[in-house]
This record gives sequence, C-alpha cells and structure tokens, in this order.
Amino acid sequence: GAVGTIAKAYVSLLNTTTVHNADALHRLVSSRPPGTPLLTVSNHMSTIDDPFMWGFKGFPITDSKLARWVLTAEDICFRNVFMSYMFRLGKCVPITRGAGIYQDHMNEALEVLSTGGWEK
Repeated sequence: GAVGTIAKAYVSLLNTTTVHNADALHRLVSSRPPGTPLLTVSNHMSTIDDPFMWGFKGFPITDSKLARWVLTAEDICFRNVFMSYMFRLGKCVPITRGAGIYQDHMNEALEVLSTGGWEK
C-alpha cells in the first residue's frame, strides 16, 4: 500500500530507473499457480533501495496478496515496538545478521514459502 505508492512516486518522478525483463518478473509474481512459492534475491547499496526497487512501472503496488515478504535486518528495522509493528505490516521478517540460517525467524520465512508466498 503506502510504501509501494511512495516507491512508485520516487522511481517514476525522482529517479531514472531501467528495469530489464520486468514483464517476466511481473508474470512470475501475478500468474504463478496457487501454492507455488517464489524466491527473489537482490543486492542493494542502501536500506532504502529495497522498497523503492519494487516501484517500477506496471508492478502491482496495492494488492497485498501480490506483495513480497522480505527478510529484514533486525538491528535496523526492529529496534522498538513501533518500528517492529510498522515493518511487520509491510510483510517484513526480522533476521539477525551473523546468526546463520538456523534461527527462529528463518522458520517463519520457510513457512511463507511453503504456503506459496513470495519471499525476497
């Protein structure tokens, strides 16, 4: 919802963005069979890059069923109750960097995938 709208405005109005194969990603997100998980991986320079990356033209920003879940640095985004609440609303799963793959929240991420969700 709100983050997607802000991202779309930023990418469309305040930035020059080139997206290669956007139609393929859009098709994978919106047309995969029910229960089919999707895992996407990206590298970014700053913490704001990740949410803004999904504001490109033609990408659904208002359908929460099509929104991705994202592994999010616990030490940055889950510092207090308010931030935790807001990032959880944005479909963020807290991950403790340096704690390896065997941590409680990774089980939550696996649950998202096992039910056909999109994890980024």
